[in-house]
This record gives sequence, C-alpha cells and structure tokens, in this order.
Amino acid sequence: MEEADRILIHSLRQAGTAVPPDVQTLRAFTTELVVEAVVRCLRVINPAVGSGLSPLLPLAMSARFRLAMSLAQACMDLGYPLELGYQNFLYPSEPDLRDLLLFLAERLPSDASEDADQPAGDSAILLRAIGSQIRDQLALPWVPPLLRTPKLQHLQGSASQKPFHTTRLVLPELSSRGEPREFQASPLLLPAPTQVPQP
Repeated sequence: MEEADRILIHSLRQAGTAVPPDVQTLRAFTTELVVEAVVRCLRVINPAVGSGLSPLLPLAMSARFRLAMSLAQACMDLGYPLELGYQNFLYPSEPDLRDLLLFLAERLPSDASEDADQPAGDSAILLRAIGSQIRDQLALPWVPPLLRTPKLQHLQGSASQKPFHTTRLVLPELSSRGEPREFQASPLLLPAPTQVPQP
C-alpha cells in the first residue's frame, strides 16, 4: 500500500497540492491536507466547481462543516459511488480517504502532450481557464461590427462606430526635380499626419 500511496501523493502534487516531503503515506495526512488535496483536485477536474471552494480549512467549526459538506456534494456530483459526508473530510479514515483520492486522481485530466515539468497549482488553473475562454471565443463566428446584435456586441466587443470621412491633403505639384525639396522645407506645407484632424 505504501507504493500506491506514493503514486497517489505524486498525482496530488501534480494537481497543485502542497504535500510536505516527509508525508509518504495517507496515514500521515492531516485534516488540512485532506481538504487542500480535494479542493486542488476539484479545481483541476472542474474549475467552475473548484474555484468557489477554499483550500484552506477555516477556524470556525460551523465554517469547517459547511466547507466539508460542499466538498462532499462536489465529489458526489462528479459521480463518487460511495457514501460521503462531512466526516470524511474532518475526521478521515485511511481506507475512505484512499478511495476518495483514488477516485479524484482517476478523473484528473492526463494530456500526453503536456510536459511533466509544467507548473501546477493556481497558475496552471488560471492558464487553463484563460485557454478555455479563448477557445470559446474563437468558436463564435466573427460578425462585422455594424451587423452585430446587442448580445454579440457584448461578446465580441465593438469600438465606437464613427462614419468614414475624407480629409483634403495639400501636396505639391511638381514640374522639376528641385521643387520638392524647396516646397517641403517651406512653412506652406505641413507633414501629412499633421494635416489630418484628430478626433
């Protein structure tokens, strides 16, 4: 069992749980470590569910109870087959804890293209959330700004719409090669960018 525990603890570390190096078996897990491990796994498995849960165990007993019940409900929503309650988190037994953490570790996404050295934890979760949002936005077809409905204007954004207008620029009419230098150096002709009125 110790070898299985080491593999499980390695999976938890990859999910972002700060398991101390001296913890080698699940028997050494504290209540705080159990809560952190479950929350970190939930954040990786389903960021929408895990982002609302704190990995830190509160001091007040009523807040601990509420957090433990939220964790139990989140695990049950993922399809955990065994009975689960607040006691599994606040007063964990080794066999129940092993079953729960194995269940969560099996559901951790394993992407063969990712390097094992990729950062885990909050930064990895943030990067995944940003990537997910970008994928969602790229999945929407682009619509020209003037044809966007109010909902699309909110989703795709729209710059302030201003009608196109032209501006007359003063340019020299050349009849010889020496004229451009004289005309450009004179105060009569301003550079083209300064001739255009600024909005």
